[in-house]
Formats: sequence, structure tokens, C-alpha cells
Amino acid sequence: MAITGLLLQRAINLNSMIKRILIVFLLILVRSVGATDAAAQAIRLKSAPSNVTIDGTLSEWGNELPYADKKSTFNYLISNDHSNLYLVVKTKDTVCQTNILGSGVTFAISTEKSKVLQKITFPLRGKEDPSEWKELDKEQVAMKTILARYKRIGIQNLKNIKAEQLSTTNPYGIKVAIGYSEDGDMIYEEAIPLSLIYNENINEPHVYSLKINGLVRKFYYVMKIQHYLYYNRGKTKLTDDAIGRVIQSYGDNMRMGGPMIDGDYEEKLTAAIEVEGRFMIVH
Repeated sequence: MAITGLLLQRAINLNSMIKRILIVFLLILVRSVGATDAAAQAIRLKSAPSNVTIDGTLSEWGNELPYADKKSTFNYLISNDHSNLYLVVKTKDTVCQTNILGSGVTFAISTEKSKVLQKITFPLRGKEDPSEWKELDKEQVAMKTILARYKRIGIQNLKNIKAEQLSTTNPYGIKVAIGYSEDGDMIYEEAIPLSLIYNENINEPHVYSLKINGLVRKFYYVMKIQHYLYYNRGKTKLTDDAIGRVIQSYGDNMRMGGPMIDGDYEEKLTAAIEVEGRFMIVH
């Protein structure tokens, strides 16, 4: 009888424990659903301050930008007035800064119905070796920031613009600037005229992607087929060591004769950082 009572008490305790586990699970589920719903809602942009000047400073915006990537590598805001859509980015992270200077910021937007992805990238990478950007000190970053004004703007699918690249002094009203403060903050500012955005209904939610592009070094290689098979060993891309050996032995390969192949190779020096979301234009 005592054994039966003990077993019954254990069963009751076990049932109580299962109930507690279920309650905790349900609470977590409710909270996660609520967080997902909140994340799915489009952010209603705050109106931009009056007389915005795209100069690479935070003078109009205040020092604290409301949004950040998951690791808080950079902060940003998106805003608009009756004429322009604005993007502002601030970062003190040295890798993020060199990524911006070496490979640019890509801001892509679209409406959920149109599916037309419109992109602006600035600054477009030049002919410099991207590996050199990884070794910049503070003074060099400041100098490169000043020189960025002479870089090109990459354009994709903006209304009535057929060109793929523009200068920073373009006739379309697209404005970009990068600044570097005494405190070591890099400030990226961008203004896009609303008239250049495909949008049949300005009240539709917009989806956006903000990407700090990583540094990428590109190679063009030429080599004999048998050497390619030896270096690759079943891999889809050549290793850095193989690339170096190919370049060094290029002349010897040509003199040796035999069938040659060529191709492109990319080496990722730093990782890209990307955030995505949705917003509503304010009037």
C-alpha cells in the first residue's frame, strides 16, 4: 500500500513537471510569435530634418542613429522628406571603414509588388589592390575618405537612368558623401530623389537591403590544362599558393607549349555585412 502511494505521488509530481514545461514552452512560443509579428511590420520612417546637406556629417541627424546590424558594427537610419529618400551610416569599426572605402555601400530597395530591385553602390572599387586596404592606419583612412568624392556611383534600375555609373556631381540629384570625424567615426550619407524610384503606389511598404561590401581580390590566370588539374585537385577554385605559382611560371608554361586555359578567380579578404528590413514612406 505504501509503495502504491509512493508511485502515485511520483506520478502526480511528474504530471506537475510536464505541465510546468508545457507552460514555459507556450510562453516562449507566444513571445517568439509576437517578436516575429513586430519584425514583420514595416517601420514608418521619420521625416527628415529641413535643409539636409549631404556632406558626410551628422549635423542634421544627431549623433545616435537608431538601427544597427546584429553585431553593432555600424548604426544607420533611413528617412525621407517630400523630395528625397535618405540613408545615413555611422561606424567606428576599422574593418567596416576599409570595406566602405574599398568596396562601397550597396543600398537596394523595392516594393513588395513591383519586384524591381533598385541599387546604388558607392564608392565603386577602383584599380587598387584590395589587400592594401586591410593595412590602413587612421591617417590613411582619413585621406582615403577625402579622395572618395572622386569615385563613381554604381546605378541599377533607377527610373529614367540608363547609365550604370555616375559621378558624384550628376544631373539626377543623387548625392553621396563620406566623412571622417576627429573621434574616428566614418559617416556615410546618401540622398535618392523619390522621382527616381519605381513605385506605382507610394504608400506601399518598401523592402530594403543595406550591405557593406567585403574586400575581394580578383585574379585572371592562364595555365596549361595538366597544371590546372594538378593545382586544383578537384576543387572549383585555385588556392592562393597555386595562383602565385601560376603567375611565376607563366613564361615557362608558354615556352613548354601545350593546351592552355584561363579563367577568373576571386579571393574574399573580408566578409560583407548586410541588414534587411521594410519601411513606409512618410508624407
